[in-house]
This record gives sequence, C-alpha cells and structure tokens, in this order.
Amino acid sequence: MQCPHCDTEFAPNIALQYQYCPCFGKVVRDREPLEIVWKSGLCGFRNRDGALITPIKYDDSYGAFFHGFTVIVLKGKKSLLDELGREVFPFYYDTIQQTKEGLCVVSLDGKYGIVDLRGNEVIPFVYDEAEDEFFEVGTLWMKRDNSWFLVDRLGREIVKDEHYSIDEPEEEEDEDDNFYSKEGPLMPF
Repeated sequence: MQCPHCDTEFAPNIALQYQYCPCFGKVVRDREPLEIVWKSGLCGFRNRDGALITPIKYDDSYGAFFHGFTVIVLKGKKSLLDELGREVFPFYYDTIQQTKEGLCVVSLDGKYGIVDLRGNEVIPFVYDEAEDEFFEVGTLWMKRDNSWFLVDRLGREIVKDEHYSIDEPEEEEDEDDNFYSKEGPLMPF
C-alpha cells in the first residue's frame, strides 16, 4: 500500500497499524472508517465494503481521520467530513488545524479562531497564529499583537510577553495544579 500524499511505500508483511507515515507524523491506523478514492484529480470516500458514500468531487483531503473527522477541500476552502461521510459545515475556512472535543482551530482571511462542529464561532477570529495542538488542560496557545495568549474554551486569555516561546510553555498554576487567567480558573476543552 502507498500513501496518497507522500508516496511512502508501506511494507507488505507488516500490519498497517504499526507503520509510520512521515506526512501524517504518526503511525497509520489499520483501516480508516472510510477510504479515500481518487478519480480524474478529484476524491471521494467509500466504506469498508467498497460502496461509494460521497460523490467524487473534493479537490483534496487529509485522508486520515482524527477524533472522528477528516479535512476535505473544495475550491480552495476547507470543511470536515465525519466518519459517516457527512459534510460537517459549509466549505468556508482557509485552514482547519485540529478537531478535539467538538471544537476546531480554523483560519479565515489570515486570522485564527475556534468554531464548534456546526461552524459557530466559539473564539473570535482575532489571532494571527495558533498552536496546532490543544494542550492536555484544554487550552490553546494563540498569538495576537505580538503577544501569546493561553486561551480556554470560553475565550479567556493569559497574557504572555512578545518573546514567549511556544516550545517551552510557562503556565501559571496554583498548588492544586489549576491553571488561571485574570478572570479565574480556565475551563478545559
């Protein structure tokens, strides 16, 4: 088998769940809930029985499902496809970085925010950058006006200085390992 994005050849005698694909940066699952199908430069999805369950109309897809969703691309805009082959919201966003616990880090016109799985804005599109992973405590590093903020799911921020490095986070925590903003305890994602 071969990865459709980076042409990595997987060893034929080793179960796929134990093989590494550099374009996904992790071990590939044995079988995705849906398989991507390419035809004439467009893609769609079929189920494990081989039945086509979406039209072959998408320009691209990330292929692998994470937290039950994969990113699909149509006319340069992105949406999500769930494991049943349903488009989650309209093709509207420039990037979709990650889904977790019903939330997505997305960008639109160069600004980052967070939306729920209906496309409703949860955190406004006012950030210039966003870390591509949610932290275990349910917060996300986002940058606005040369300052990094640790943002919780309610949009509350902890201000960091302009020299803050996202590689070495320095969260403020109390003796009970709870994270705080100026407004009180952070709400986890």
